[in-house]
Amino acid sequence: RIKQVDQLEHHVGVYTDDPAWGFDEVKQLKEELAPIAARFAGKITFFVGDKAEVSTKFEEVDTINAKVPFLFFISNKLDRKYTPDLEELKQWEDKSRSEYLKYFETYVDRYLSSSI
Repeated sequence: RIKQVDQLEHHVGVYTDDPAWGFDEVKQLKEELAPIAARFAGKITFFVGDKAEVSTKFEEVDTINAKVPFLFFISNKLDRKYTPDLEELKQWEDKSRSEYLKYFETYVDRYLSSSI
C-alpha cells in the first residue's frame, strides 16, 4: 500500500563536511534557509548544523564529495533517506549560492509531492 508522504514525519538534515565551518557559518546558513523552512513548516522539520551536530541527530551522515554550499538529505519515519546523487550535485558546483538554494527548495518540493 502506498502511503502519501504527507502522512509521515519528515526531517531535512542540512550540513557540510567542511572542517572550516564554525558557529557563524551555521548561523548564516540557518538564516538563508529560514524562508524555505517557513514555507514547509508543519510538513518537514529542518535540522541545520555541521556534520558532527547532524550526525548526533541522524545515525549516519554521508560524506559526499561535491563542492556545493551545503549537503542535505531527507529522512522519514520509515527510516528511508533520500539524498541527491553525486552526479546531480556536481551540476551545481559552479553555480551561485542563491541558485543552489533554489535547487534545494525544488528538491524538497519534489520529495513532498511524491508518494513512497
